[in-house]
Amino acid sequence: VEEVGTYALEATFHVMDGHPSPTVTEVHQGELKVLESMSPDLAAGGVASAISRHAYESGKTAILPGEDTGVGYTTEDTVVVSAADLGIEEPTDDLTIAAPSIYSDEMGEIGVIMTVRWSSLASVEEHHVKPLEYLADHVATAINNIRSRERLERARNDLEKRKEMIEVYDRLLRHDLG
Repeated sequence: VEEVGTYALEATFHVMDGHPSPTVTEVHQGELKVLESMSPDLAAGGVASAISRHAYESGKTAILPGEDTGVGYTTEDTVVVSAADLGIEEPTDDLTIAAPSIYSDEMGEIGVIMTVRWSSLASVEEHHVKPLEYLADHVATAINNIRSRERLERARNDLEKRKEMIEVYDRLLRHDLG
C-alpha cells in the first residue's frame, strides 16, 4: 500500500500544474492516516489534515482557497471552505484541495483522500480539481484491490487451517472407532 502512495505522489507532478505539495491520506475502516506526503506539515503515519477530514466527512472535494486565490470552478461535488470552517486558527495564503474516493463494503471503508497544496496559485479552475479527483479514484481502486487481496489471502489461510483440523479430527475419530 505504501508503494501506491509513493507512486501517487510522483504522478501528481505529471498531472497537476504549479508544483503542488501532495499528500495521500488512507481511509481504512473509518480511520484516517497519512500514507505519504510531500507537504512540510505532514508526515507518513501522522494524523490527517483538517481539510482531509472535512473531505472525508462531507464526501465532497474540499477547496480551501488562500487569501488571494479566486475560485473559478465549483460543482455540486465540491465545497469551498474557510480556515474557520476547519478550525484552523492561523490561515495561510496557500491553496489546498482535498479529493476523497471511498469504497464501502461489509468490512468497512477503504479509500484515500488526495490532497494538494499550492503556495501560489491565482485561481482554482477545473484543470486543478478534475485531475486530482481522477487520481484519487485510481489510487483508491489500487488500495482497495490490495486490501481485498489481503483479506482473500487471510481467508484462504484460515480455510487451510480449518481443513487441516477437520482432517486431524477425522483421523482421531477413525482411530477411536477402529
